[in-house]
Amino acid sequence: MYATVRQYRFGSGSVHDLMRRVDTEFADRLRALPGFVAYQVIDCGEHRLASVTTFRDEDSAWRSNELAAEFVKARLAEFRVERTDAQGGEVMVGRAEQDVLVVTHH
Repeated sequence: MYATVRQYRFGSGSVHDLMRRVDTEFADRLRALPGFVAYQVIDCGEHRLASVTTFRDEDSAWRSNELAAEFVKARLAEFRVERTDAQGGEVMVGRAEQDVLVVTHH
């Protein structure tokens, strides 16, 4: 498995409105990619966010970065979102509880 971690800062609007847009317009686009495993977005406070995306293959993991960049530019401009960092690689250790498979909505 491969994962990417992206960090963002946003300059306007509420985190709740931003997350609602990510949930309703973007999360299922990632889910539709081949090899999709999981996607989470974390509110880090102080107008900072992080996302963790996991795929079975490296190509799809990196493709998710491209999709995310396109989505931020096209659909999150009003929130003044900027990606501050992106990293990724092979998942070397992992654990998950069964309920991680439950879709969460904001």
